Amino acid sequence: MNNLSAKEILSAYRSDGSDARDKNFEKALEQCRHDPELRAWFAEQVNFDASVACRLRQVCGPEEGKQAILTFANLENMVVEKPGWRRAFPFWLIGIAAMLLLMLSLFNSLSTKPVERFNPDDFSVANLVSQAMPLDYRSKNRAELVRWLEERGAPVPPELPDIFQLATAEGCRIFADSKGGRVSLFCFEMDGELVHVLTFDERTRQYFNRPQGEWWSEGDLNMIAFEEDQDLFAIATRLPSEMLGKYL
Repeated sequence: MNNLSAKEILSAYRSDGSDARDKNFEKALEQCRHDPELRAWFAEQVNFDASVACRLRQVCGPEEGKQAILTFANLENMVVEKPGWRRAFPFWLIGIAAMLLLMLSLFNSLSTKPVERFNPDDFSVANLVSQAMPLDYRSKNRAELVRWLEERGAPVPPELPDIFQLATAEGCRIFADSKGGRVSLFCFEMDGELVHVLTFDERTRQYFNRPQGEWWSEGDLNMIAFEEDQDLFAIATRLPSEMLGKYL
């Protein structure tokens, strides 16, 4: 496969990373891993698509259009009348739907886990990663994970290196200290191993005491930290540092 063929295939790649395991993209993604020029083009395309998708989600239709649709739907319901129990059937349907929504709401409220607390006196990236599972929220849609973190006031990872465009998102988790400072953990899968990206807010970055831009190891984890746009984040994985180092 050459770069032209790879670009034709990757032009259909979804920016949320949900196609990372699709076999239709397998050869093109492999070509990306070995060709810096193609990898840079791919990262630019994904970022552009994500930006366009974000802008489209912000577009709201006119209120008049919404009201017109609702009015039309009400007219349809008023015109179609059927005798007997069939006439009452929609009301039964509404009642069942309401009960299902109530049950779902109760389930969500009971299943929502509190934010995991960590001890600042025993803080380390390795300790947080060891508590990563089970994740608070699972999704392969990166935009959905970012939105989930933002809604809970957790820091969001900055723009990550191009190599992460080839990874599959798995989910995220939030850690907090006793004063409300937060660390978010964004989990990816790459080459059969998990890659954890931890992002610190202004209150939790004080616990981080490792030099930035240098690899270090704790147990079987290889880690490195960076600062970008005043955001501090760390990467932790069992993958060899040589594999990621050339892309960071």
